[in-house]
Amino acid sequence: MGKRTIIIIVSVVAIVAAVVTRIILSNSSKEEGLNSSSKTCFKISNNKIEGYYYNLCGKEVVIPKILNGQEVNVIGESAFENMQITSVTLPETITKIEQYAFNKNEIAELVIPEKVSYIGKNAFSNNKITKLEIKSQKIEMGETPFNNNQLDDKNAFIFDMTNGLDKTYIVSYGGKNRNNVKLPNGVNNIGPYAFSDMGIKKIVLNNEVTIISNGAFVGNAFTEITLPDSVTSLGDNIFDYNIETITVQNKNNKEDFSYYGMQTFSDEILKFEGKTKKTEKELQLEELEKEGIKE
Repeated sequence: MGKRTIIIIVSVVAIVAAVVTRIILSNSSKEEGLNSSSKTCFKISNNKIEGYYYNLCGKEVVIPKILNGQEVNVIGESAFENMQITSVTLPETITKIEQYAFNKNEIAELVIPEKVSYIGKNAFSNNKITKLEIKSQKIEMGETPFNNNQLDDKNAFIFDMTNGLDKTYIVSYGGKNRNNVKLPNGVNNIGPYAFSDMGIKKIVLNNEVTIISNGAFVGNAFTEITLPDSVTSLGDNIFDYNIETITVQNKNNKEDFSYYGMQTFSDEILKFEGKTKKTEKELQLEELEKEGIKE
């Protein structure tokens, strides 16, 4: 082998070594930068993210599996609440998302990893979610975890998943429809505050609903609603601050319904079988008016 050939080979090897070294250093630098950024962006303790410095780190959140040497398992209470976040990517290590964790943001799409077994009250409420994928098979949910989002009618109803998907029990309403909400067939249980405080103008209950829990429809914009024959149990304050008249189809249970759970209507009048239930004084005044006599 000639001297010139040896020089060429040595030169090529040196160039390749330099390129490889640069790539390694570049990747190492990027990794260090990511780790440094992660350490700066997130506050973590005992495998739980407790805070996020959104002013420093931005509105598109990617949560890593490992932070400061700790596997990320829990998103803490209110950790990302009201931070104008537009997107979030959750790691597959997450098992628990506590109440209000991402409440009041602008998240449009969301994937819940398959290891998640708990989602707390209002965890993702008041966002702009149009696409939701839940990979987990069993999740215990607190009240209204997805209320006030922008899901289409087909995907708007969030069902109980404590022991697997149960399409008879609505936990939360994440739909964009506010004008005429229709419950899916098969639903018989409406959970606490499931449709609360969303400005819904009308809701149609199916003939299978038996249980309506505390505050289920509180704070909306109903003018009237019909409770079907099937309803046998009403919680407290279910229609507060929004309704004018209620029609109850099952006359046998009318005394059970009475004003129980319906204390603060804009106009406290109930209808039973098309007849208005009024106080004795109201009925007397009506009779006097008919006769042209004023009190």
